[in-house]
Formats: sequence, structure tokens, C-alpha cells
Amino acid sequence: MRRRGFKCQVCGAICPNQREHQRHLQKFNHWPSDCRRCARTFPSADGLHEHEVSFHNYCRECNRSFPTLQSIKTHLRSVRHRGKQASCPFCDRRYTYAAAVAGHLESGRCPRAPGLNRDQTYRFVRDKDPYGVITKKLIGWRGTVHYEVGDTCWNGRAYQCNLCLNEFNSLHALSQHVNSPRRK
Repeated sequence: MRRRGFKCQVCGAICPNQREHQRHLQKFNHWPSDCRRCARTFPSADGLHEHEVSFHNYCRECNRSFPTLQSIKTHLRSVRHRGKQASCPFCDRRYTYAAAVAGHLESGRCPRAPGLNRDQTYRFVRDKDPYGVITKKLIGWRGTVHYEVGDTCWNGRAYQCNLCLNEFNSLHALSQHVNSPRRK
């Protein structure tokens, strides 16, 4: 036997008439969401959002379509959607991902921690992680090599870096360059 009434698409409740159905939708905010691209109906805005992303590569918030699923996923991980949730503990500069904070510190770009580099960061983490839970891959790590430069770097005009071909007026300046956190 078929039930009479109006079924809520969100919770499945059966209302005896259209008026009660409208009251139910209003009271519990159970309005269904329709896809404008294919006319499918979803019981929630979250379901519609997942559908638009997965099947139409569409971002409703930005009113933008993307050529591939990968491109919209990248877009949804951007600052526009995620915000800048991670901050540098020294200068409070904000980043979208913790990995970007690590890169900021390891590269020597933090103005409040100018001497900090990848080696110092690894040493600090390793000291706090004696059982290798975080630093398991660093078990054989002994630190970064210190590069020596000599007169063979002279090209007739200046001392030249063999890695990036930048030229320097002194051997000391070239040595600082090749051993800087940005070069490692």
C-alpha cells in the first residue's frame, strides 16, 4: 500500500499535506538543493556542493568552472577558500599551510630568525624526537655539507657560482652565497 503525503528529502519525514510539509521545511530548514547544471536535487547544501565539485568542476562560491577535477581541487585548497591558518612563530607572518611556514624558516627568510636554516630546524626537531617518530627518515642525517670555494671559481672578471652563474667581487662573498640557507 502506498503512503500518502509529502516526504521530506532531507530526513524522510512524511507530512500529511503540503501545508504541513512547508511548515516542516521551514521549522527544520530542510529545503532541498537543486543543481542548476543537471537539475538533480540534493537533500543538503553540502551534498549539492560535493556534486558540483565532483561532477561539474564548479565552485559556487566563486561562480567559476574549471577544466578538470584536479584544477578545482587545487582551487579549493587555495588561500581564497582555506585562509591563512598557519603562522610563523617568530614574525607572525601567516601562511595557508604549515609546510609553507617550514619553508619560510628553513630558507632563512624570516626577519626575526635570520640565522635559522634547515639544519638547525632538523636538529631542533630531532632533539625533541629521540625515538624517531617524526624524524625517522633523518636517522642517517648528519647535517648539510659546508662548501669550500677557491681560486678556480675566478672567471677573469669575478668569482662565479657554478650553481647559478651569479658573479661576486670577492671569494668571501661567493663562499657566503654557496653556503647560505637559500642555496642549500
